Amino acid sequence: MATLSKSDVERFHPDGFLGPIRAFSPEAMDQFAEGVATILSGKDGSHHRHLDSRAIYEMCASPEIVGKSSGISGPDIMLWASNFFVKYPGARETPWHQDQNTGVPAVLEPPLNVSVWLAIDEVRAANSCMKFLLAPI
Repeated sequence: MATLSKSDVERFHPDGFLGPIRAFSPEAMDQFAEGVATILSGKDGSHHRHLDSRAIYEMCASPEIVGKSSGISGPDIMLWASNFFVKYPGARETPWHQDQNTGVPAVLEPPLNVSVWLAIDEVRAANSCMKFLLAPI
């Protein structure tokens, strides 16, 4: 199973993020992208598709994703959501936001939510790549 190095984990805790990290080969991502395009072309939307798509569930639950995530949160992991943000030319941007534990029941301890941003297409400024701001806490 793919894991994080000790230095990756140590870097995550003060910064609150880690990356970029290559999880899959370009060939694997090309194959996954073809399946995702088919899945997202229907009327069922782009959220929580791991519940009805075996391909999306397997990507979310893959050793490459779970192994690295468990290096931060520990081995007891739950797949909470899967969301696709499709960026069509000229479409509205996703507004600035903070990924945090909003909406996570207080019964989860420690209250840690790990978000994995996985680029399916090539990431460039021309196709609205992600930007983020590291602000001191």
